[in-house]
Amino acid sequence: MKALVALLVCQLVPGQPFPPAAPLFLAINIDEYISETYAERPRGAAEFIFFTGEPIRYKFVAVNREQPTLILKFPSRVDAAIEIDNETEFDNAPTDMQRPPASLSVTSVSRLVNGHVFPLTDEEVVSLEHHDRIEWRFQLNQRLAPGMYRVPLRFTGQDSEGRRLVMMVHEMRFEVRPASLYPAEVLVREAYYNTGAKRDLGRAETAVRKLMKLHPTSSAARYMLALIENTRGNRELADRYRAQAREIVDKDLDALLNRYCNRQCRASRIEN
Repeated sequence: MKALVALLVCQLVPGQPFPPAAPLFLAINIDEYISETYAERPRGAAEFIFFTGEPIRYKFVAVNREQPTLILKFPSRVDAAIEIDNETEFDNAPTDMQRPPASLSVTSVSRLVNGHVFPLTDEEVVSLEHHDRIEWRFQLNQRLAPGMYRVPLRFTGQDSEGRRLVMMVHEMRFEVRPASLYPAEVLVREAYYNTGAKRDLGRAETAVRKLMKLHPTSSAARYMLALIENTRGNRELADRYRAQAREIVDKDLDALLNRYCNRQCRASRIEN
């Protein structure tokens, strides 16, 4: 999914001088790729759509864009730097969004250096060279009922001089929809997820075959079969599935794709 990325501001505790340049670039995004082939924009102020039963996963990124070397110190350990903020109230918060009692679990923390991934566990101090980054992957512990939600986060650490940095993430705002009303959309997401980071091609193909029974003219199903076969090394078969997907799009046979996308964006939604 070409997800909306929320840019964040790094600020010091009130009463202390702000540094000449913010040392970190911060962003929050969904944790894994989610197909938007069969998808519409979330309602209201929501940034993402999840379906009931799906884990609500996010990724938080901190990048050293300013300093040759940046030392970050954390309150106890690096995976404790992110927490839900149950105290701060945001100005102009949407009145149609619930603020549920929620907790989170950090599933992994990694330092990324020139494309190489180094897991972090109980470190209290992390050194970031220029353009290095830290990625926290986390998920809410609760499975939420359908509705509109906002969940605020707090990211806390110290700079090399021991000054406490409080970097406030704007609220995670998302919509949860009942999976039973969107069976094709859920199957597309499951298939894309399993052809991506997880690489569980068996589960991906199972989801695709269910999608084709539910929606025989699905161009997304053919394109995902092409991805699966290409990963397996069956290039000729992958090319045939890809050609079928393009033919379905060109002839406007995919009614579900047409519901969510006009002619100009159909092909790009399938192939991107």
